[in-house]
Amino acid sequence: ECIDTAYVLEDELGVALAPVVVNAVAEPVRGLVSALRNTKLPAPSREAVERRIERTRVQTAQLTRLAEGLPLPQIHLPDLLTARLSLDHITRLAACYEVNNG
Repeated sequence: ECIDTAYVLEDELGVALAPVVVNAVAEPVRGLVSALRNTKLPAPSREAVERRIERTRVQTAQLTRLAEGLPLPQIHLPDLLTARLSLDHITRLAACYEVNNG
């Protein structure tokens, strides 16, 4: 949807687009696949690790698809896992913007 909408805005309406903001990007957790293969985990833990591995795989594929389909910079905002933003959360989000737009 983002890709299609962006092209309509640019091509049909002549709107110049800014970077695309991608919300709730989960940071990859290194070593999960190895841990899953080499460790006996209780079923609930194993399922949680499998879900996180799958989320990372899907997220990576979708971010790649977005980058290939829409040649605009992307600003990735982290998944903060909170219902209310604190000053620390806002500072962290602002830092993500600064990194991409320095």
